[in-house]
Amino acid sequence: MYVIGITGPTGAGKTTASKALESIGALILDCDEIYRELLISNNEMKRKIAARFEGVLGPDGEIDKNKLRAHVWGNQKALDDLGEITHGYVSDIVNERLAAFKNKGGQVAVIDAILLIESGFSKKCDVTVGVIAPPNVRIQRVILRDEITQKAAENRMNAQQNDGFYKDNCDFILENTAVSSEESIKEFSDRCKRLLIKIVIDKWFEVSTEKMLLDIEKLIKIKSIRSASKPGCPYGKISREALSAAKQMLEENGLKTEVFEDMIVTASFGTKPEEIGILAHLDIVEAGEGWDTDPYKLVKKDGKLYGRGIIDNKGPAVAAMYALYCVRDLFANFNCEEQAMKGVRLIFGSGEETGFEDIAKYIENNTMPPHVFTPDSEFPVVNTEKGRFMPAFYARWEKDEKLPRVISVTGGKTTNIVPNQAVAVALGFSQSELDVFCKEYSKKTGVNITVTSDANNTVTITAQGTASHSSRPELGNNAQTALIEMLTSMPFAHSEGFEYLKELNRLFPHGDYYGKAFGLDFSDEITGKTTLNFGVLRYDELELSGNFDSRTAATADEVDLLEISKEVFKKAGIKVSYHELKKSHHTPEQTTFVQTLLRVYKEFTGKEGKCVCMGGLTYAHDIPGGVAFGCAMPGVDNRAHGANEFIDLDHLLLCAKMFTQVIIEMCLSEDIGTVPVSRV
Repeated sequence: MYVIGITGPTGAGKTTASKALESIGALILDCDEIYRELLISNNEMKRKIAARFEGVLGPDGEIDKNKLRAHVWGNQKALDDLGEITHGYVSDIVNERLAAFKNKGGQVAVIDAILLIESGFSKKCDVTVGVIAPPNVRIQRVILRDEITQKAAENRMNAQQNDGFYKDNCDFILENTAVSSEESIKEFSDRCKRLLIKIVIDKWFEVSTEKMLLDIEKLIKIKSIRSASKPGCPYGKISREALSAAKQMLEENGLKTEVFEDMIVTASFGTKPEEIGILAHLDIVEAGEGWDTDPYKLVKKDGKLYGRGIIDNKGPAVAAMYALYCVRDLFANFNCEEQAMKGVRLIFGSGEETGFEDIAKYIENNTMPPHVFTPDSEFPVVNTEKGRFMPAFYARWEKDEKLPRVISVTGGKTTNIVPNQAVAVALGFSQSELDVFCKEYSKKTGVNITVTSDANNTVTITAQGTASHSSRPELGNNAQTALIEMLTSMPFAHSEGFEYLKELNRLFPHGDYYGKAFGLDFSDEITGKTTLNFGVLRYDELELSGNFDSRTAATADEVDLLEISKEVFKKAGIKVSYHELKKSHHTPEQTTFVQTLLRVYKEFTGKEGKCVCMGGLTYAHDIPGGVAFGCAMPGVDNRAHGANEFIDLDHLLLCAKMFTQVIIEMCLSEDIGTVPVSRV
């Protein structure tokens, strides 16, 4: 049970605030009202008051409130004496009613007391709220409410604490500027309800954080990288294990689940058809080299969480789970029924990193909710995603054994990651000869290139760069292109295979992030520049194969990218074997859903919300009206797809709370109110 204390000076609006919270299920313990009840019912308390304040006991045995008021107004000693007499009796009633409410399963109680802080009642509360109002507004309310003169109202106000006292001693402040109009009173009531919801959300996550981290830990330890398909495991046994783990978590927390073709697990709460969908994925990319911790163990250090998938996308998936759990429990707190809430559907896939076949098939066979977001990108809101063009290519030739020669080049493993390592094996150069080139090109490219040799005079050249997502190649440093640049500058013997390496260096020069050399440098104002990542290469003495990943501007939707690529490769003697193509995606900023996301972001972060475009593709790409919402904050490199992937714990909790608020605004009754928390 959560106990909220409400305090503030006379005429500020404590009663209005309490009634607003009572309307959504909170128990209200008005200490003034309890005191008035005791003045009638508790003879022992009345005798003590009569003994201290002469003449207040009437002939009928009742306390004359006007005479008592005359004793204490403007007399701090008398007021303190009255409080000392009555406090214990009021406290006993408060404790009794809190205990009874808790025993009945009550969840949220409010203690309304003008002396909440001074009396010590605040110690019974989880949080305290101070209600304040401008003095001129308070005077008019008190005059109308109590039918007294302005002078009497001013005297009463002057005897009480000022606004600074409440700002210094309360956890939250509500400023009530409402006048007598129904609209302004409703606006204040809505803010009261909204603040209560925020308090309950904060408290809920405070007690649920450790459990949430345990669930994240369960998923992080599963190495859910796509592997060979098996019956019942289209993306491999371990990827299927991640789906099963998520399914078990959802069911253990009381949600009904469905599994779609062993690719996707879903869970819903509320009425159907659902109003909102939240998409996340449980598959990951290879950990790669350079980690300071075990990538498959959740590590908490200096307020940060580390692990492969902690931001991309297992951590956000669990945050979405807990947002829905919180909303469900919020219904219990406010005595609501599930049928009163528009539905939410969680959709967790296992093939996002390798082509989106899972979500594409799911969309073909299921009706999607009208409002969908995925926490698989960045804040504030990604409403525009570039297109994606990903061709695979190859070339073959006869073996040539002239020396010196390149025997093999092995680059990146995954198209959508900037390669952080590439290795070449060569014959015909000494280690000392290669050391000169390695030092020169390490300095030139910023990639660390080293060489070793064996007893057979074979040299192994290793390039160590920096990985990043292929949609942001400028954030990485491509070890593969740096190594090719160095190799093609060296005096290897002429051969057909080596000429192909030179062509690759010409088409994909190191540092060309925007596909200019290849002829794909399209751009426009909304989507920006096209990017290109040469991500995969396998080269030996007989053939090469590779692919690149280009995130294309909207203007590229109007041309035939495949034909352009075939022509470019044809001049180099290279053929295209396969390609994938997606056009750009855009959801208008003016939609109610996008505006809700932007408002929630601003309320919770204090930063202006705006729509942005990104080069990465998300599950929302092919869904009309779909957007990405989180979880990376602007300007923060969480090293997704790189070594030491992390997220701040406070940041992850903030994301979960924002997801909770979005669900509330899109799916709960309008009675909850939608006035911004920032106004609290």
